[in-house]
Amino acid sequence: MRKPKESKEFFFFVEEKCMETFLKKSTLLKGVPNDFTKFRGKSVLLKEVAKRIGTLEKEANHKNYYYIILVDKDNDDCNKLKQGIVDGCEEQSGGLLAKGRLLVRIVCRELESWYLGDLNAVKSAYPKSKISKNKNPEKITKPYETILKSVDETSKNRMAEKIAPHLYKSYKEDRTNNTSPSFHYFIEAWDRMKKGQYSPNQTS
Repeated sequence: MRKPKESKEFFFFVEEKCMETFLKKSTLLKGVPNDFTKFRGKSVLLKEVAKRIGTLEKEANHKNYYYIILVDKDNDDCNKLKQGIVDGCEEQSGGLLAKGRLLVRIVCRELESWYLGDLNAVKSAYPKSKISKNKNPEKITKPYETILKSVDETSKNRMAEKIAPHLYKSYKEDRTNNTSPSFHYFIEAWDRMKKGQYSPNQTS
């Protein structure tokens, strides 16, 4: 009799609570075993995330562990930021990327940029919001401040709770509803990783 395959477990590493809230409230993780590590900001994540993954890799069933790192671009160079994270993880746990077990995605520029990519989703969460549509929300230099001017909310975490369900639902209905490229790159790569089909050589 064949041994049943052990289920995959997905470890998420994020720089702040609102990203964890966003992912959980969006139903992206529905039915998927997951664990979250949130750091005290971006600089701490960049310093510690590779070591955390290295520690997990030493566990007995690590072959079923998959790692997802999400970090804001802010004003950094996207490619250099991503490559720096990948290099650190590969140094600690070589081969993760090639095996499709490491996914690094840069949120351009911030989580709120993803919200600005679909203003109908924002309006569903905050009916009184009034934000002008922008074809490329990732070029807005201060996305959080832009949304803040339009919605009656100051907490990033509560904003994530309210907007996340509408954002992912809208995307599933029609992918063109969201104009943020980095949002698409993350969702598409995550969908493939869940199915065991993710490859770092794919463009998104």
